Amino acid sequence: MLSFLTSLDAASFAAMFWFLIFFEGPRYLIANLTAGFARPEPLRIAAGPRKALSVSIVLPCHNGAEGIAKTVASLREQTWPKLQIVLVDDGSTDNTPRVAQELQRRGQIDVVISTGLRGGKSAALNLGSHYCTGEIIIAADVDTTFDRDAIEALLVPFIDPGVGAVGGNIGVRNSAGSILATMQAIEYAIGISLGRRVSVMLSILPVVSGAFAAFRREALASVGGWDAGPGEDADLTLKLRRAGWKLDFAPHAWALTDAPATMQGLIQQRLRWEGDLARLHLRKFLMLLSPLASRLSLRDIVSTFDILIFSIALPFAFVVYVLWLLAAYGPFAIPVLLAAGLIYALVGVLTFVVTLAISRNSSFLRLLPYTFGYGVYCAYVLNPIRVWAFVQELGFDRSYRSTFVPTKVLSQMWRF
Repeated sequence: MLSFLTSLDAASFAAMFWFLIFFEGPRYLIANLTAGFARPEPLRIAAGPRKALSVSIVLPCHNGAEGIAKTVASLREQTWPKLQIVLVDDGSTDNTPRVAQELQRRGQIDVVISTGLRGGKSAALNLGSHYCTGEIIIAADVDTTFDRDAIEALLVPFIDPGVGAVGGNIGVRNSAGSILATMQAIEYAIGISLGRRVSVMLSILPVVSGAFAAFRREALASVGGWDAGPGEDADLTLKLRRAGWKLDFAPHAWALTDAPATMQGLIQQRLRWEGDLARLHLRKFLMLLSPLASRLSLRDIVSTFDILIFSIALPFAFVVYVLWLLAAYGPFAIPVLLAAGLIYALVGVLTFVVTLAISRNSSFLRLLPYTFGYGVYCAYVLNPIRVWAFVQELGFDRSYRSTFVPTKVLSQMWRF
């Protein structure tokens, strides 16, 4: 491989590695240069809104009995003085109602709503928000646990009255479970701790994560809450930005969740995530690019192009690049792909080092030896999954058959 590569002149090298030079290069260059203008995060959270902000937490739950107690316990240990916890049982068929009612009896949960009918996560969040008394409403998953100061850190950006939503920082709890879980821990560190910080700097935050996010009640009401269907967190993010609300990210507001530890679990998760991405940006919100769109803004245009180019077009282009190499160079394509993997590995290490420098999170250090595999994981594992997800969504409407949303809800979505 080395002999073959060292025999190439500059023109031949560019002809073989055009994808990395002209597509992937600018992508990583923009991200790392933008991050270079960011100040390292302070070791402690900034002073937050110490006035008595009233805060409510909505926990939508469908068959999540095993995780409720740990999630609620981590919320009751928060440094923020008073929290209202509202749990919505979304038609669970396990012990969720019994576990929730027992926690309510002990005073750990303030409100338990059990409809006996599944309406989907959006319906559960909208229902639960009607029972919330706080001026800030936090949406969280019941398989998530939180650092003791996570809520306090999440509320800091609300000092600005123009901020409508703030996303928390999310890490992988089971990073030692498998090499795939480790890769996802690195992915979360780069994509969330660094990526969302860069997105906020550019005013193009793509999503306020549904696993841990806070919303100003007024902002939620102004856009009608959560829309039905999969990808409800990214959907709400886009609606809030279109309505003129600022979106922010709280790097010190730490929550932990479990990532898929098997390839089958990873594929199922990413087919859903990437399919939802395609549905929202290529169908529901594609009109953001129209010059005739109401409330057209540069932020919407830049954010949409960022998703269309870097999250949707580039995976397709990479697959085309690999197929072109195999067709054009035959066996000689193998050393080129190996060399590309080496370049991806080095870029992955560089990006992770930037993440470490900006986040100053010492817990990330244990992931450093594995970062040499991260670029290869993104290129040769995630890209094909993304392309397959987009093909399934655009060609076969996969999101409208999602098991995460009840069939009756999906059938109504088709009507509209």
